Amino acid sequence: MLDISNLDLAYGKVRVLHDISLEIAEHEVVTLIGPNGAGKTSLMMALSGINPTIGGTFSVDGVDLTGKPPHVISRFGVAQVAQRSHLFPDMSVHENLLLGTYRHKNGMDHSDMIDRIHTYFPILRKRASQKAGSLSGGEQKMLAFGRALISRPKLLLLDEPSSGLSPRMVDELADVVHALRQDRSLTTLIVEQNAVMALGVADRGYLLESGRITVSGSTKELASSDEVRVAYLGM
Repeated sequence: MLDISNLDLAYGKVRVLHDISLEIAEHEVVTLIGPNGAGKTSLMMALSGINPTIGGTFSVDGVDLTGKPPHVISRFGVAQVAQRSHLFPDMSVHENLLLGTYRHKNGMDHSDMIDRIHTYFPILRKRASQKAGSLSGGEQKMLAFGRALISRPKLLLLDEPSSGLSPRMVDELADVVHALRQDRSLTTLIVEQNAVMALGVADRGYLLESGRITVSGSTKELASSDEVRVAYLGM
């Protein structure tokens, strides 16, 4: 579903990603873990067409999307939940959800997907008519997640989903990722500093340090890696 080959990215003369290569099979959940400043968000922004790359390629479902703008990439079924929710604060929760349907044909019935999102995040049903800007930080992240899901993506990009959340909300979010994984409804890339959460929900993972992938393997292999255990699991 996602194939990244030798991807390089720089901000001016500062190289932030070096020769990144990874792949995700259809319906897999894969995590990219690493410290703050490793280049994780830069990679996610490149995959969404926001950060231009300076070398390498990436494709989604066999289509080369390198260098394409965000609105084109989204048409090929890529949706990102950014670290900051980027909601429309003066619009209602329900209206923000419906904004995720923009790439679909007019008249398409989204009630089934809205019901599914409400099952994942019951608080969004209760807050449906409330302005998005009045939600708590955790509720806003849930709404951003729901808005991405309603677009029915092939590839879901989750950028630091646990950032700023309480332990209870992190567990709730992990439960949703588990549910999506079990019904095999989409392919997911999770970028996280919270290695415990990320390795608990993913099939495989990669460790990104200083813009380079240094370790890769199954989540069991990463969890047993001395480098990961010492730096990210506190062991």
